[in-house]
Amino acid sequence: MADYDKVIPAGQTGKIIVTVDTKRFRGKLDKTITVVSNDPDNKKLTLHLYCSIIGVKILPATHAYFNARLGESQTKELTVATIGEGPVTVHAIASKPNILVRLEKLNEKKPANVSDYWKQYKVLITIPENFPEGRFAESVTLATSCQYDKIVKIPVAGSVIPTVAVSPGTVLLNVTNNFQRTIKITKKFGTGLTISQVISDPPQLKADLIETKKGKQYTIKVAWSDTKSKGNFNGQIKIRTNDKQKSLISVPVHVTIK
Repeated sequence: MADYDKVIPAGQTGKIIVTVDTKRFRGKLDKTITVVSNDPDNKKLTLHLYCSIIGVKILPATHAYFNARLGESQTKELTVATIGEGPVTVHAIASKPNILVRLEKLNEKKPANVSDYWKQYKVLITIPENFPEGRFAESVTLATSCQYDKIVKIPVAGSVIPTVAVSPGTVLLNVTNNFQRTIKITKKFGTGLTISQVISDPPQLKADLIETKKGKQYTIKVAWSDTKSKGNFNGQIKIRTNDKQKSLISVPVHVTIK
């Protein structure tokens, strides 16, 4: 936020007063101020404000973002650094037990320049092979001995993509208006997908399997054979594949007959 003299008489000087809110910042800060005037020689000036804010800084980013395939482990490495601090101790805990976090103490010497980062710990955040598919948003909390930042939260988010995608995940079958629905089974990475068996329950639920892209995609046409019985019915289609992570896929089916 800047406050400044709007009009400066000829031969006189003006002031620009800049206020920086440092509550949300740690570490080195570089802010710019653009000054636009009617001066024909300097119509536009850029001023820089440099400062170092004492406390804990997470490098290279204040968060960890994952984009992984189902069944693979992935690790992100961050660094706990300080400016103008003595040595700190750090403890870490994840918001969910299936997020693994490990700290490694670094043996770097404290920089002679108080405005330089002192890298003190590595933070290794891992999502393991058995991490569930889908989007997630969690966190890792650091408890430190730093007097300015006793608690530091690191957002941990991302997406785990299944090797085989199922669309839709649930089938809604209205026999009156639309007596047939389609399920697509698609291999997201590579080829070689094989479906060995499709089981539908109850018997009134019919499933017709078609290979639409060899080794890549299958279509299952879902229909309900008993149109005389009225009401709501629940069923399920089970699909067996050769995929290691998605060997058995279950798709709920909800049927309405009016």
